[in-house]
Amino acid sequence: MAEITLNAYPVSEMQQKKLKEKYRAFSSADCSKRAEKEGAFKSESYGTGWYYTRSAFAGSSSFVYYVRHGGDLYRSCSSNVNTGVRVALQTIYNPNNSIAKGCRSVKRTAEIWDEQKQKAEKVTNEAPVVTFGKKEYIWLNKEECEAGTASTMELVSLELVAKSVPFDKNGDTNDFAQATEMHKQYLEIATEDCTKEELDMIVAVKMSEKDNYNSTTPIFKSKEQQEWQDKLRKNPNEFLNIPSQLFKEEYYINECLDIAKASIKQETMNLSEVSDEYVQNVTEQLKLFSEKIEKEKNTIKQQDEKSEKSNNNRTDVLAMLDGKGEGK
Repeated sequence: MAEITLNAYPVSEMQQKKLKEKYRAFSSADCSKRAEKEGAFKSESYGTGWYYTRSAFAGSSSFVYYVRHGGDLYRSCSSNVNTGVRVALQTIYNPNNSIAKGCRSVKRTAEIWDEQKQKAEKVTNEAPVVTFGKKEYIWLNKEECEAGTASTMELVSLELVAKSVPFDKNGDTNDFAQATEMHKQYLEIATEDCTKEELDMIVAVKMSEKDNYNSTTPIFKSKEQQEWQDKLRKNPNEFLNIPSQLFKEEYYINECLDIAKASIKQETMNLSEVSDEYVQNVTEQLKLFSEKIEKEKNTIKQQDEKSEKSNNNRTDVLAMLDGKGEGK
């Protein structure tokens, strides 16, 4: 069973059902100006768009659940090219930070599809909305956070913030673990306008094919992991000094690499002139980063093989002592 770790992602089938149950009028989403400009679909009758979930449609190898303009779940080929991005993520809950303190109630009226009546009905609801990375998000588990039963804020974007890349451009699979272009796009969109404080608040989550990528398990960074990412924001070359043990968490190293690249990108944007020498230096930087990753991967592989051999040897000795092995 595939298992992945991400910082930003589409909603799941279950998360969409939770959204519709709690804040029915918000189960559909308007297209932002950016999404419309990029060519995301917008219904003429509803005035809303549609968007992918990350969950495979039952009984199919290429269809996924997506959400139509009436807020209802339906099936779509994974190669659909005009869906919008409704991004979801989790952040550390702190009642005293600017995100939680800035929460406000937003009212929305929308035509929402009623599955039992098989028709759309006008619905009005209010939902708690926060601003994160200059984007508005519905705070889906506000009650749980304030009651102390949840330590992370579940956020779902209020609008379709952009046009989505296809789940799978060839329509060959509906396995979210393989939707790597989507993983990359959603992360870039979620973090593009975040402050350092906001980036530090994002909590990576683990999800699995076992339950159709519906549930998420938050993964909290250690103090050491946070400190190394802070170093990278000041100096991307610190990537070459990250301790070997931290490379065991692939998602974390991918984050570190993205931070290092973002630091170089910002430095490049600030330069009045980009010389040939600078281009050569950046090329060498990226080469060294890749070599560092490969070196650490090989070290971890060798350690794993050594550990496996040791465990096999232990099993052989115990078998012999029990009279079950070759030395009986």
